[in-house]
Amino acid sequence: MLKNYILIALRVLKKNPLFSIINILGLAIGLAASIIIYFWVFDELSYDKFHSNAQHIYRVERNMNFDETRMRVPITSPPMGPQMLDDYPAIESFVRIANDNVLVENKSNVQTSEKLFYADSSFFNVFSFEVIKGNPNDCLKSPYKLALSESYALKYFGEIPELGSVLDVNYNGGIRPYTITAIFKDFPHNSHLQMDLIGSFESLYNVRHEMMMNSWMASHLYTYILIDENVNNKELEDRLQEMVDKYFGPGFRQFFDIDNPREALKIELKPLLDIHLNSERVWELESPGSKTSVLVFSLVSILLIVIAGINFTNLSTARASRRAMEVGVRKASGASKFQLVRQFLGESMLFSLIALVCAILIVELTLPYFSAFTGKSITIAYILKGWNLPLILAAWFITAMFAGMYPAFFLSSYKPVDVLKGKKSANGSQFFRKALVVGQFAISIGLIICAVSVFRQLHYINSKDVGYNRFGLINIPIENRENFNSYNAFREDLLKIPEVKNVTRSMVIPTSSGYTDNPHAILGNPENFFPIVNRTDENFLSTFEIELLAGNDFTPEMIADSSTYYIINDAARRMFGFDSSFDALGQFVGLLAGEQGELKYLGEIIGVCNDFHFQPLTEKIKPMVISSWHVSHNNITIKVDEQNMAKANSSIGEVWSKHFPNQLFVSDFVSQRFNNMHLTERRLQVILLIFTFLSIFVACLGLFGLSAFSVEQRTKEIGVRKTLGAEMYQILVLIVSEFSQLVIISCLIAMPIAYFILREWLNNFPYRQDIEVWVFVAAALIGWLTAILTVLFQTYKAARINPVETLKYE
Repeated sequence: MLKNYILIALRVLKKNPLFSIINILGLAIGLAASIIIYFWVFDELSYDKFHSNAQHIYRVERNMNFDETRMRVPITSPPMGPQMLDDYPAIESFVRIANDNVLVENKSNVQTSEKLFYADSSFFNVFSFEVIKGNPNDCLKSPYKLALSESYALKYFGEIPELGSVLDVNYNGGIRPYTITAIFKDFPHNSHLQMDLIGSFESLYNVRHEMMMNSWMASHLYTYILIDENVNNKELEDRLQEMVDKYFGPGFRQFFDIDNPREALKIELKPLLDIHLNSERVWELESPGSKTSVLVFSLVSILLIVIAGINFTNLSTARASRRAMEVGVRKASGASKFQLVRQFLGESMLFSLIALVCAILIVELTLPYFSAFTGKSITIAYILKGWNLPLILAAWFITAMFAGMYPAFFLSSYKPVDVLKGKKSANGSQFFRKALVVGQFAISIGLIICAVSVFRQLHYINSKDVGYNRFGLINIPIENRENFNSYNAFREDLLKIPEVKNVTRSMVIPTSSGYTDNPHAILGNPENFFPIVNRTDENFLSTFEIELLAGNDFTPEMIADSSTYYIINDAARRMFGFDSSFDALGQFVGLLAGEQGELKYLGEIIGVCNDFHFQPLTEKIKPMVISSWHVSHNNITIKVDEQNMAKANSSIGEVWSKHFPNQLFVSDFVSQRFNNMHLTERRLQVILLIFTFLSIFVACLGLFGLSAFSVEQRTKEIGVRKTLGAEMYQILVLIVSEFSQLVIISCLIAMPIAYFILREWLNNFPYRQDIEVWVFVAAALIGWLTAILTVLFQTYKAARINPVETLKYE
């Protein structure tokens, strides 16, 4: 019996090859696209789950509130971890993590810029990273010990070195030998911690200022805690607020004149598994993922398989309806309803299985390109992870059953005598197919609306005036601040390069991932403010083409002077409470520091510049004070001819090698840094556009097959109308109007849903485009034109047939 069913199914495939190809191909493309997106979502949701203690690890964060300004930051003070372990038995262990930009020397004494992380000796016990050489329990116990990743061991030694080998690290001009005590496997890509050089935390006490390492007010590192599995983290978080009174309170009262520190600070525990998708962009160790993107892609993945399933069901129903006579003959020959149902369901299972095999082949071929674009390491092996294979098989099974169930039960219910007399009715079948077409096009039109709106928003970001000119800027990050001892000579040689227009140095630049916010106050004003701090020379504003709204730029004399001068942005002017830019000029601002909260580095505000975006456009512009203080610079930025940036960069590298022969030249383009800040949104844009196109393509495949079937059924009707004098255009209008009604219903369903989704997504952007009516109209027209052109093609072919040919057969 089974062999007979398979033979019948293969005969059906052979009898209608075009119909069968359209049916299987549409489902295969939909399944493949849905699986690829699902793999991306699975990867995003898998971050940090490989740690054996993942459910019980939390990062300690600060939620600060000053003068209605809220800041949620992931950094804490050095004493916090050890004190939490002493005060709260529920905390089993803690790990503090800090990082520095350093220069690492290779065998040829060439120094390469690297990021060195520092961690407590408990690091490899709290986190489940694999140590392949060395003792994970004590490899980071004493100063100047270093754990090295497998890839970096090969990078600096050419092989896995022996324990006890030495790697020289240049920290601000001082060479310190670090002893290698462990080699660990490269961290998985789905870890929010990405490290290759891990130094012992004890080393920090020798390289950072004593106050930075012992003060509760000095926040510059990350603290993770491992809590007892029987402890409720929310109850523990409530108890941790005692630390605000006991340890932070004295500092808050000195600096900020706050009676109740809990009004300004709350200690929060963020679960390790929530960090990747629920983090702020500020001071994060890695570029966080986007929860919105995960939700959008999850929805797109579901919608694609729904579209493909609808398409497959629709075409299967249409094809099955042509087999009414076959059903009648089989029932007249003694076939039971159960046998017919089993036959139709079996055929659906077979066709969908072929589609699934094709889909997996498509996934295998396209995943390398998708992974390269998204920056992930996704392979076909993901199909075997977790519940992925059962979920994919379940999606296939549900689609197959749904596609085969309606035609199976609908056709098997025909009475043989009615079918053989030609009295069958297909009204129910036609209504079912029309409902599916409406659902299919509602999804496609909704995706078009979302894709166009996402494209407009991201185009708005790319074209928005960011307050400075990011083009033609080459930046050199400086890890060794001794380089600035010869900065003037270096700058003079740079200016001799024909393509170089200007050179500046600064603490941070627009697109910097990290910055410092310190408490400041206006002289004579008791209020405290937290602006972003920058330190630059007299060429910063002109190099970045930042406009002065009032006052003057720094002068060389001011930079050389021991006094401090300030330029503030317009957001800082508003924060300080000045009515206009000119009102701010001549006022004195200073940094709150010292035991009594006195004003240090007190200086005059000599200028107010326009607001410029130094963070991603997903963040509001924050107040910034730019001082003339000539220390703590971290960047040298060169303005060059935009048309000759590659040549200029090469020439700059030659000048660098002349002045700093033992340091590797590293530079990047500010415009590229800007693009990288919005990489998540750009990927969302491209992926959404691609999969929107695929959804329309799959819908068109289904509509092509369905319209071919529909027109074929009405060939005789078309012949009669032509015989009675109907013109070609009248027949086309008749058929087109029926499908147009379905598209209109689809629009009415899709538009409000798309509007709601877009409104929620756009709320993530403080600077955004409004949702405009023309986008919905354009999406409706695209959907309508796509449907109509597909239907017209089939109708036109049928309408051209001579009525004699269509009416001579009964």
